[in-house]
Amino acid sequence: MRFLLFLLWPLSGLCMGVAFIMPAFVWFFIPGLILFLLLTRSEEKLNTLFWKGLVVGTVFHICVVSWFWTAYPVTTLVESPMLVQYFVIGIYSLITALSLAVGPALFAVGVHILADRFDVFLFGGALLWVASEAIGAFFFSLMSWGPGSILNINFSFGHAGYLLAQNESLLHFARLCGVYGLSYLVAVVSIFIYLYVVKKKYKSIMFNVSLLCLILFGILLILFVEQTYEKTNERVLVIETYFNKELTSEPDGSVAKNVAIQKALKRAFKEDVDTIILPEDSRFTTSFSSSSAAVLWIKEQGGFKGNIVDSGRTFDERGKTVQRVHIYDGQTESFFVFDKSYMVPQGEYLAYAYGAVLSLFMSDDAFLNMEENLAYRRGDVHDSALLPKYLPGVLFCSESVSPYGVFNATKARHPSFVAHVISHSWFTNPQTMWYQLDNMLRVQSVWNQVPIVSAGNMSESKLYLPTGTIETGSLLEKHPLWSLKLFVL
Repeated sequence: MRFLLFLLWPLSGLCMGVAFIMPAFVWFFIPGLILFLLLTRSEEKLNTLFWKGLVVGTVFHICVVSWFWTAYPVTTLVESPMLVQYFVIGIYSLITALSLAVGPALFAVGVHILADRFDVFLFGGALLWVASEAIGAFFFSLMSWGPGSILNINFSFGHAGYLLAQNESLLHFARLCGVYGLSYLVAVVSIFIYLYVVKKKYKSIMFNVSLLCLILFGILLILFVEQTYEKTNERVLVIETYFNKELTSEPDGSVAKNVAIQKALKRAFKEDVDTIILPEDSRFTTSFSSSSAAVLWIKEQGGFKGNIVDSGRTFDERGKTVQRVHIYDGQTESFFVFDKSYMVPQGEYLAYAYGAVLSLFMSDDAFLNMEENLAYRRGDVHDSALLPKYLPGVLFCSESVSPYGVFNATKARHPSFVAHVISHSWFTNPQTMWYQLDNMLRVQSVWNQVPIVSAGNMSESKLYLPTGTIETGSLLEKHPLWSLKLFVL
């Protein structure tokens, strides 16, 4: 019987976790959180409560990051046996889930302490949940500490607020505090249901007054928060590419990639557009000996008066390997550059903790090969404030998972839109990841009231509007390795 009761803890995490796998399961989250709240009151010892909360959080986040498994075959381990690659993915999934689970574990302890103070718990419990999301993200960055990292709270997979992105009316609440405001709403609704159904607090005057105030606040917010976004009719052309793992790992893969990019650009120059966006790591600019040579090539094609957003692996002035964006400004016929600041652990650099674990199970040659492939570092050029305002803001691939990603890309200049450059060639059809990223970008677009245009390699390019809608653009031309999509903002 005790074992069956214990199973309720992972069941709570499972209910919350499956909500992030597909839209049909989104409403499982609130019952899962209510069950979690109920279970926290059944355990008296705080240390035991912490460990049981860790179980809940681990199961929860194992579901959230289930898309990690689509990274097989692992690009940096192509020479390793299949079992080794699955082992590496499994270790990464487990450690990621455990680090994120620290948040729910501390939430369980906090709820147990606060629950007897009904007046504080009513709204303070929801604040605890929001804080637990940030704490989990911080512990993830701590476990991901390495030569290409900084401590942060960027990794927001599993934040409850993203689940409301599917509902345009509820998504409106993102105007207040972004995903944290939406997470607070999810948590406070769960707590109200818990107090009403389980604790029978519907007879309490404070409960009913608080519920009425919450409903009135929601109505006033929907009615009176103004929509600041206005259409600009800017024409943005995206070059969507299909450079998969197999192509990029071939000896002449980079040549085929460069040829395809140049063909796509030549065709794109024929369109009357304001901006052309290439996916992350397209390396158009760095395929030339210098930026001046790239400008000369553009002139030889007849010139282009708009802007081109390109990015690619390069070496900075101090010899570090960085992911750098190159924005061609057609008005001045010159390039502006800045570097990616939020690197992907185990994708662009190897975290110290993971390296220590993996070195125990991998051969020296395989481990050294992996380290050489994961050599990206944070660049030194991060300030985009000096760029002309008519150039778009730029959000690198992994930076979209940060709740402040778009805010940071727009706070200095307030550009008319953000170009989100993506490459998902590491993965094989990661539907769950795309579902979660769509929700993240919708929330960020609504919160910052700025359109986001994504340009994808092995990922569908989209336009995320501040109204909460997503557009897939107009397909102008399609080829085996690339296609052109037009978006009108």
